Amino acid sequence: MKIIAVLAKSVVGVIIFLAASFLHARNREWAGGQFRQDAQPKKASFTNLVLESAGDIIKDNVIAGGQVTLWEIPSGKLLRTIIVNREISAYTNSVVFTPDGKRLVTGMTRYRPGESAGKHISKGEISEWDAQTGALERKWEPLDAGIHSVTFSPDGQFLVAGCSDAAIKFLDIKKRELRRTLRGTSRVFSLCFSPDGKTLASCVGPNLSAIAGQIEPLLKVCLIDAETEQLNLMPVSHRYFVTAVAFSHDGQYLASGDEGLYSLSSYRHEGGTVKIWRIK
Repeated sequence: MKIIAVLAKSVVGVIIFLAASFLHARNREWAGGQFRQDAQPKKASFTNLVLESAGDIIKDNVIAGGQVTLWEIPSGKLLRTIIVNREISAYTNSVVFTPDGKRLVTGMTRYRPGESAGKHISKGEISEWDAQTGALERKWEPLDAGIHSVTFSPDGQFLVAGCSDAAIKFLDIKKRELRRTLRGTSRVFSLCFSPDGKTLASCVGPNLSAIAGQIEPLLKVCLIDAETEQLNLMPVSHRYFVTAVAFSHDGQYLASGDEGLYSLSSYRHEGGTVKIWRIK
């Protein structure tokens, strides 16, 4: 089962549409332009929120299948599928269009056994793909931690990766080199810039190890000042672990999605919600 959803913004306003590859009824509702705040799909778990300026294509990355699928807006027609990897030890966690819309960049985590029993070591991999043909164009130098989220800075100078070691890495697009690292408090599961580039929104995701400490950060969105690196938790919480964040293109709204509650009877997450917050 695909547990993935994408938010895409219309090019004519601030309405955010929900598209889920596993729920065709929702595709029809979204294509019709219907929108509900705190929309609650019956069976969904939100792992990636994307606001894409392309206007006619949305993307859906599958964390357990190693593939990226491209969909046409507003028909919901499947355009193409890109196989990123076929290895069970590697997970494609995030995908983003390059600023010119010609390529896709994927962020992946590759695991290998550690020295101690039950331990593992993760590495981050970034790849570029031709958005029209699906061909692999290049691979970047691996990072020393798994990648959960990739996004571009609004000025187009940096690809920014949110990593499993709480690091937010700024990579120069032209030279593909690390230029800056911000430190969060925990894993960076989802990451998005405000349009002016001054604020980064992030979330921890379903980090079960954090339950032994404070559970509050798992239920909220973290706002990071890109200049001062100051971290602030938004005052309002979700009921379940927040797994995805996205700003609207005008910067007035922030969307956050949670994974819902895991059902022991159906063996899946149910009742995931998307909340829309007014920022300005």
